Amino acid sequence: MAKKTGAKKQRWWVGVSVGVVVFVAGAIAKARFVGDLHFRSGEAVDAPHPEATWPWPAATKETLWPGVTHWHQISSRDATRLELFEFDLAANPKLRLEIYDQDEDDDTPFDNKAKIYERGVAQVVSHLEQKGRGTVLLACNGLYYGYDSSGPRGTAWHVSPVVLGGKSHYTNGENHRWTFGVRNTESGPVFTHLRRPDTATIERTFDFSSGAAHCLVLEGKPYGLAPLPKKPGLQADGKPYTELGKNFEWMRTSRISLGWTKDSKRLYLLLVKEPDEEAISNWAVEYGIPLGGGWTFTDLQNFWLKLGVWGAINSDGGNVDQLTYRQADGNYFLIPPMGVFAVPQTYSPSFSGAPHAGSLMYWVIREQK
Repeated sequence: MAKKTGAKKQRWWVGVSVGVVVFVAGAIAKARFVGDLHFRSGEAVDAPHPEATWPWPAATKETLWPGVTHWHQISSRDATRLELFEFDLAANPKLRLEIYDQDEDDDTPFDNKAKIYERGVAQVVSHLEQKGRGTVLLACNGLYYGYDSSGPRGTAWHVSPVVLGGKSHYTNGENHRWTFGVRNTESGPVFTHLRRPDTATIERTFDFSSGAAHCLVLEGKPYGLAPLPKKPGLQADGKPYTELGKNFEWMRTSRISLGWTKDSKRLYLLLVKEPDEEAISNWAVEYGIPLGGGWTFTDLQNFWLKLGVWGAINSDGGNVDQLTYRQADGNYFLIPPMGVFAVPQTYSPSFSGAPHAGSLMYWVIREQK
C-alpha cells in the first residue's frame, strides 16, 4: 500500500507540474502567438471593420525617405495594426517595385523548390543589401505559393508564373487568378493587373510580376467579390468556390495589399496585422462567430475605394504576414510573421537576432543607385 500511495503522490505532483507548464506555455502562446481575441458581440460576422476607410481617425504620419510617406494606427477597438505606405514616383523617380524570389539564388536556382524558412523578411533585406543594387526601403511577403511544411524543413514551390527582370519562370503550370506587376519605362513605372495572361503577354507586359493575386479594384471600380457563404466551403448560391477558396474573402485576418493610381505615379502598400492568428479567423467565419481583429476582402476594397485608387490587389496574408521598412535614422522597423516571441521592434541593418519564418517571394521597394 505504501508503494501505491507513493506512486499516487508522484503521479499527482507530475500532473500538477505538467499542468503548470501547460498553463505557462498557454499564457505565453496567447500573449505572443495567438494574442487577445476580440469579439464583436451583437454584430454580424460580415460587418465591416470601422477603420476600413480613409483617412484613419487617429493615424500618425511621417516621411521616411524622399517620396515615401508612412501612416500608422493601432485600433483601440480590437488591436488591429494598420500600416500604409505611399510611394510618390514623381517626387522620387528612383523608387522601384521589384520581386525577390528565394528560388532565384538558392543552391539550385529556378528548380521550383526552395527551403524558405531561414529567410524571413529581415534576412532577405540583409541579403539584398549585400548585393548592392540600391537601398531597400521596404520589403514584405509576396504572393501565394505552395508548401509542404511551414517549419525549418519545409519546401515551397510556385503556383503561378513569375517574371523577374523581364524573364518569365515556372510557366508550365496553371496561371491562377490575376497577375500583378510592373513595367519600367522611360517615363516611369507602369503598374498593371491582368486576368490569367499567357506567357507571351506577361513577358511583354512586365519586368516583375506574379500570378495568384485577387483583384479588388479594377479601373477605379470595385471588382465583384463572392458573398458570404451560407455553408462552409460554399458560396451564397450553393456552388463550390472555384477561384477564391473556402472563407478566403470573409476571414478577418492579416493582409498585404497594393493599390496604385491611374497614371502609376503613386503606389500604395497596406499591411493589416490581426492580434490573433489565421486558423482562429478561419474557424470564426466558418461557424459565424463575430471575431474582431483583421480585415476581410470587403474591408480592403472599401479602404482602397475611399483612397481613390485606380487598381488594387490582395496579396498573401495570414500568419506569413511580415514587413520591414527603413526608418529615417537608417534602422529598420520589423513587423514579424506570427510566432512565439515575435514582436514588432527596431533592428539595425544587420538584423541581428531577428526572427525567421520566410515566404517564397517578397515585394521589395528600393531606391536605385
